[in-house]
Amino acid sequence: MSRSGDRTSTFDPSHSDNLLHGLNLLWRKQLFCDVTLTAQGQQFHCHKAVLASCSQYFRSLFSSGGGHPHALGLGPGAQDGLGGAPPKEPPPPPQEEPGTPSSSPEDKLLASPRAINNLVLQGCSSIGLRLVLEYLYTANVTLSLDTVEEVLSVSKILHIPQVTKLCVQFLNDQISVQNYKQVCKIAALHGLEETKKLANKYLVEDVLLLNFEEMRALLDSLPPPVDTPRT
Repeated sequence: MSRSGDRTSTFDPSHSDNLLHGLNLLWRKQLFCDVTLTAQGQQFHCHKAVLASCSQYFRSLFSSGGGHPHALGLGPGAQDGLGGAPPKEPPPPPQEEPGTPSSSPEDKLLASPRAINNLVLQGCSSIGLRLVLEYLYTANVTLSLDTVEEVLSVSKILHIPQVTKLCVQFLNDQISVQNYKQVCKIAALHGLEETKKLANKYLVEDVLLLNFEEMRALLDSLPPPVDTPRT
């Protein structure tokens, strides 16, 4: 509480939780939704204000009046997909008919300027998008080794760094003999250098503590050696 003359300012710490709960309730009941996202043929009715408040991609898209911003991803110098300045928005391309292929192979998202309330997200899985939307409306994201790669991809395409961080932390916590190969594969696919370092550190520090069965499982998970020509 702060005072200024006869005025008193009081902060309500529960307001943000109540607001998020209210937005989630509106989303669940499909009330006042003003944009429809489509991924792999599945539709998700959402609120532009929620999307724009959490995603740099949607913020640029909606504020451009229906333009077609370039798909956002990792910028030069970004670390583990967690940062880097958002890419600059390029000039809008020529008008395209809804549902036509993107004119640029680098574009991962197709948004028809004449259908700004209906966006087809190319390159996003429906499972990954659903879990990311769950996070936007609840602050919770459900991750597993079967879904984390899809969630990570969507979070990077839509430039939602909070979800990207949660995915990276999940992968770091999942490094084990059983998961080593899968974690390393995802880390290599998304350029997660810190995760790869942690996996290699685990391999070096813990390999001597493994029993026979664990050692055999680890060896089975490693990639085959590459033959190099002798000189």
